[in-house]
Amino acid sequence: MIDGNGFTLTKPSINTEGLLIPTGWLPGVHVKDISNVTITNIAFKGCVTGVTVENSSNIIIKHNVIRENWVGIVISAASYVSIINNEIVLMDCSFASGIVFFPSSPQESVPHHIKIEANYIVGNGQEVPNVAPQPEQYGIWGGFSFSEMTKNTLTNIKGIALYNIGVNNRIVSNNFQHNYEGILININPEVWFNNFIYGNNFNHNSENVVIGFIRNSPRNFWDNGTIGNFWGDYEGKDADGDGIGDAPYRIDANNVDRNPHMVPFNIEITTVELPNRETSPTSPTASQSEAQPFALPSAVAVVFAAAALFLVVAASACLLAYFKRHK
Repeated sequence: MIDGNGFTLTKPSINTEGLLIPTGWLPGVHVKDISNVTITNIAFKGCVTGVTVENSSNIIIKHNVIRENWVGIVISAASYVSIINNEIVLMDCSFASGIVFFPSSPQESVPHHIKIEANYIVGNGQEVPNVAPQPEQYGIWGGFSFSEMTKNTLTNIKGIALYNIGVNNRIVSNNFQHNYEGILININPEVWFNNFIYGNNFNHNSENVVIGFIRNSPRNFWDNGTIGNFWGDYEGKDADGDGIGDAPYRIDANNVDRNPHMVPFNIEITTVELPNRETSPTSPTASQSEAQPFALPSAVAVVFAAAALFLVVAASACLLAYFKRHK
């Protein structure tokens, strides 16, 4: 266990002259090729990333304060990682992200069996939610599978940007509020499907859900059969007074909340019942039933590689600007 007991971990002194691309992620704590590690009670400030977990399993990241870092937490090709009750305040820099999930390479599996619970992720962009945050910032970026995201608050940012594989996830009882976008889905529908999103508050966002310019949008489930989500822009009625809107909330032809909630959920007291992840859940068809590895298809791999390169270049620019202001 790494227990900082409130200790603040800051960047070392670095000469930024001529700096173009940082070597690796320069994290405050780097967990690589090991298991059974807990990182708790540390304040990270001024690192490129606060915590990076790579090719590891059974990792707990909890009760940390992560401020003024380009990326709060990076999870790369890892499994059984719990990210619980952290406060992440994004750096004043373009393309900052609270938590980033991706495989270590396009051919590797995406992170899976991840628990994201009770985290507070806030940006410092201006004029959100009416226009995209400036600088552009994301709460969660990338993709994960067979995972749960519950009781988190994402605000004043672009909420979740899903660019990698995501299968059999539960996104339940979260606040997506005062964001430019609540959830952005911009991935091939063959690799982002069978996800359950319900019991969430989508409130005061410019757009609650954005599905990118992809043919045949992915099929996901926006209610659990009885409970849907609260949508701040829902205009339907509740004639019978049961608290559920009489008309569905339509995102697109393949994505419909059949049970939109008429008032916001209190995620602090909501009981979240989730499946046991000790064994892999059943997927819709036999061809989709393999839990891992989730390797990116070749076409998606090209997009992923380009996006990863772009993020590294953006990080370099942010790092250079930050160090010049604080040296």
